[in-house]
Amino acid sequence: MALPQDIEDPKFDVVRIGPCMYRKLIIPDNLQFKCDAGQNGLFDEDDEEVDRELDDQMTYEGDEWVLKLPIAAVFHKFIVGAKARNKQKLEMESGARIVVPQKEDQQDFIWLRGRQKQQIYSCKAQIELLCEREETKLEYTHFLSVPLAYDDKFRRKVEEFREDVVLQRFEGIDASIFMPSRRMHFTLCMLKLHSHAQVEEMKEALRDLSAQISATADYNRPLCASLRGLHIMTDDPSDVGVVFTTDRSTALQNRMNNVSDMIFDMLKARGLVSQQNLMAQRLLSSDGAH
Repeated sequence: MALPQDIEDPKFDVVRIGPCMYRKLIIPDNLQFKCDAGQNGLFDEDDEEVDRELDDQMTYEGDEWVLKLPIAAVFHKFIVGAKARNKQKLEMESGARIVVPQKEDQQDFIWLRGRQKQQIYSCKAQIELLCEREETKLEYTHFLSVPLAYDDKFRRKVEEFREDVVLQRFEGIDASIFMPSRRMHFTLCMLKLHSHAQVEEMKEALRDLSAQISATADYNRPLCASLRGLHIMTDDPSDVGVVFTTDRSTALQNRMNNVSDMIFDMLKARGLVSQQNLMAQRLLSSDGAH
């Protein structure tokens, strides 16, 4: 039977069986087990290990390799699990030990310790898969938007609309549910930035995006929007948290989509948003291509 520690940089699929989700280890076609390799004289425990991506970040302490792995503190509870069961399972399957900081420390990293580097790589892959799966349970912390309130005429129209609706005295409708005109914006996407490191990484990404977008041919062209209608973000009109308006014109959608694609590509490359998360926000099609 193949275990994650038998494979360098193991990969996993998530499969659904009935109501449950399971990890499925992907077995490479050319996998050579250590026992088989030893019988053929091809495996030697003293052989020098091939350098891999994180080798230069590991230190050797006592008789173990140690890796300090950046993991936002909000994920630590998922790694440990109820009665430490998740942690025990990860350690048993990978052969590595996981050291999680005390809850009150709120440190955005954990330590992985193992006698072999391969054990650490295996444990890291499983932890990243677990965090990606559990991210759906976390709240959004930030959102990325384009401000719309620079124009005085636009702000006046927003305030006139609010007054007109309030004066009609619809049941359950009052001025408190309206966003102040100075904060009107076009939302591009919502984000889950649960560590200081992620926030700093986002700031750097925005600086790089600013340079990219300002270099495009469309940057100096005015952008006009004709806002019509009211829409809801759910499929259930009886359970609505946000009511919004938008422009349905193809020209505006194409232009904003081009900018959004540039932004999403950079955020995904930096690990600040996942493709699954963008699909959940209905910002990508079900196949993730558009």
